[in-house]
Amino acid sequence: MGVCVPAFAGTAHAAPSSTLLFSADGGATWSSNVSTASGGTVLVRIWSHNDTGATIRNASVTTSLPSGTTLIPHSTQDCLSPSTTDPARPSGSDTCGEPVNDAAVWSGGSLITGPTAGIQGRSTTATSGDLTTGWSSVGFSMTAPYVDSTITITETAGLDGSGTGHPSSSGTITVSDRRVSL
Repeated sequence: MGVCVPAFAGTAHAAPSSTLLFSADGGATWSSNVSTASGGTVLVRIWSHNDTGATIRNASVTTSLPSGTTLIPHSTQDCLSPSTTDPARPSGSDTCGEPVNDAAVWSGGSLITGPTAGIQGRSTTATSGDLTTGWSSVGFSMTAPYVDSTITITETAGLDGSGTGHPSSSGTITVSDRRVSL
């Protein structure tokens, strides 16, 4: 899925995309499928890539916490990632903003935030904003459930205010109860 960008004779145009990745090792590695112990911390990062050559106005990123998981308070943060070319191997040169205001962007386990909330003096309560050309990401941390389970999480990068152009991606987290019974 993606935004249809009008094509001009002889010119190829790209479409925005999004990638959902997890880290169960504190950000050392990123993948669309991870395993963690019950109660473990999982970092979630939703990457948006605007390669259309134009700013996308009124963009937002949405997702929901899977059942049984818990958001780690004050962990949601937007970043611009101009040097990243592969979200699974981020460059580390992110320009990250202040943590976004949980009460403003999370409601009943659902997230809706602008792609640049809290960055360079922008409001930490923004639920939409401009997605400039290049990579940006929204990240947050959650605690995995305390039971064996497989969790699927899906995100949608709503790339314009008209309800069109919503590339999405999903991934899975496998939770294993590693407690030892005596």
